[in-house]
Amino acid sequence: MGPSGVGKSCLCLRLTNGTFNAKMESTVGAAFLSKTIQAQGVTVKLEIWDTSGNEKYQALLPMYQRGANGMLLLFDLTNPESFAKVPSFYKKMQSNITTTNFASALVGTKCDLIHERKISTLDAQNWATHHGIQYYEVSSSSSINIDEVFAGLASTILEKTIPLK
Repeated sequence: MGPSGVGKSCLCLRLTNGTFNAKMESTVGAAFLSKTIQAQGVTVKLEIWDTSGNEKYQALLPMYQRGANGMLLLFDLTNPESFAKVPSFYKKMQSNITTTNFASALVGTKCDLIHERKISTLDAQNWATHHGIQYYEVSSSSSINIDEVFAGLASTILEKTIPLK
């Protein structure tokens, strides 16, 4: 989840199809995707709801979040307004958690656009650490850290689901 235009659909497309579309249209409502990955030596089937960041669809978020085990909160590293909206989206996410093994991560997108970057790694990492969640930086266009984000989230969910012996 996250504001419109931060790259949620591009991230999902890169994960599920291995492709990137620079002219991706905004999601209307939500789109469902799935991908099977390996996390901690376990095969995990991710069922992903790519939700719209458009304000007019925000009332639908609880319907897609209900029963979720994990969620990624995305913002655009080149857009300070998107980072400023992180607390609001985080609060919405927290209010819709219905599972005990829920995990989340903060994801800064477009990390390849080095010269356009406006949000520092330190600022984003500090926010994530303060809220007890992981932080990742990704680039869907350059395929940077895509698998790591989803494997990391799946690993955290597994750790909360299957107690370590």
